[in-house]
Amino acid sequence: MALVLLGSSFLAAPWTHASDWQEPIQCTTAVVGGGWAGVYSAWRLALDAAAADASSVCLFEARQAVGGRTYSVDLDGLTIDIGAYRFGMSMHLPADLIVNHFKLKTVCYEPSCSPDAEMNATLYRIVAADGHNAGYATPVRAMLREALGRGVRVFYRHELTGIYDGGGDALAEGGASLLHFAGGGVARASAVLLNLPRQAVERLDPASVVFDRGPSRRAKLATTILTNCTPCQAGPVAEAHEDVKVYAIYDHPWWVSKLGLAEGTFASVDADPPLVGRYHDGPIRRRGKDAPGPAALEAVYTFTLEHPQVKWRIHLANNDFTWTGYQGKPCCWAEQSLRAVERILVREWALPRPAWLDKQYWTDLVGEADATAASAASSDAAAAVASSDDALPWTSSDAAAAASDAAGGALASGAGVAEALATLERRV
Repeated sequence: MALVLLGSSFLAAPWTHASDWQEPIQCTTAVVGGGWAGVYSAWRLALDAAAADASSVCLFEARQAVGGRTYSVDLDGLTIDIGAYRFGMSMHLPADLIVNHFKLKTVCYEPSCSPDAEMNATLYRIVAADGHNAGYATPVRAMLREALGRGVRVFYRHELTGIYDGGGDALAEGGASLLHFAGGGVARASAVLLNLPRQAVERLDPASVVFDRGPSRRAKLATTILTNCTPCQAGPVAEAHEDVKVYAIYDHPWWVSKLGLAEGTFASVDADPPLVGRYHDGPIRRRGKDAPGPAALEAVYTFTLEHPQVKWRIHLANNDFTWTGYQGKPCCWAEQSLRAVERILVREWALPRPAWLDKQYWTDLVGEADATAASAASSDAAAAVASSDDALPWTSSDAAAAASDAAGGALASGAGVAEALATLERRV
């Protein structure tokens, strides 16, 4: 038996100082963070901002791969979604993108297609042509391929450490922001869209314009342009926590062969650590029609209280339940991120509704006035907004990228989980 663990963790980097600067990378729009919303933003700008030069769109990612909280890995012939992995058809972002645009094959998350008890809706996952799990990262990678094909430039291992005044009036034509990255990298951009985890925002240089609270108009914007939350009313702040997800990999699915269970949940609170999982969560690879091969079983899906409370008042356009606290149960990471960034792309870049996206869903999302304005916008609307005196110099979608460090911040050690699972298997 092998174990695959996901725990919230993050990269740390020192702030970049003037003496470390390199020649800036020149971008019209800089998207920072390669999670669902970040890749989606670069993709939409490349495909739908007709007047924009796609090569002027830059995507910066701190790690060496995109996906953020969506993290699909291949192990022992199995594609395992250690991060986000399921969606409902009423979540038109991303469902319409997956089904209507990329036409990916999907199956019910629960074999019986029963509504999920927590979500009260039937959930789905993406599968390959042979029916095996394809991974929730499939549409993210597909968007990236199309964006690259249009000329979008992608820079890996670029961890943002600060955003500074790039000279001139950033609210007028010719204004810019300077983005500093760990190791001395610098980029100059007229517009910046952040797709960062909460911890990454907290770690930015305090001198960054996002934290500037001075009297100028620019400083005023710095305290408000992060306010793109859904909804935007006040509410209680949720306690900070750390999510943990653990899969155990077996040579054969004993819960199917011994128990006849292809669906359902289990919990063993007397185990150390406690086990809380689902029999139907985890791919099973079949060697033949009646010969199941290696399989993965979700053993732990829970959280612990870890991260400190936020010390200043900043709202994020994202699904960061730890920070916003009022968006309900922690689910639907992709949809919440994409909803926020779609609103931003319409209001700040004047992008029209994608043909593949449900019209009523989109209109309800962006608002009647913005929907009408975007639909009537000419092909050069994005360029006009970018040069407008009212255009924001940068904004945030914050898709809260989860770390891929398999052991970082795990609730329990791999040995402890393995022992607890072995005990559970012996009981049956």
